[in-house]
Amino acid sequence: MFPVETVMVKQRVQAGVNVIGEEIWDEKTQEVDGVLVAPGNTADLAGNIRPDGVRIDFTLYFPSTFTASLRGATVTVRGIACRVVGDPQQYLDTPGHWNRVVQVEVAHG
Repeated sequence: MFPVETVMVKQRVQAGVNVIGEEIWDEKTQEVDGVLVAPGNTADLAGNIRPDGVRIDFTLYFPSTFTASLRGATVTVRGIACRVVGDPQQYLDTPGHWNRVVQVEVAHG
């Protein structure tokens, strides 16, 4: 059995529109159980693989039961707020319990 952890996912969601037609946004927080957490790899910081110098602090493996988009989300891992890198997509028809690899970087500020 793999050691899994619980993480908190915070996403910005549209809550409506004001009287002049501008979108009103709110934050939604969801607890996600059963996430595999691995330390990030810094070997790819140099060179042109990651030209903006994005540092991956954790790699998260989300269970297939979590189906929401993670684009622009913040994930709290072990008490550390992290930003999701990119727009991680689910693998289709995976035989195991986890079907999405999510890379995150520590959010400073």
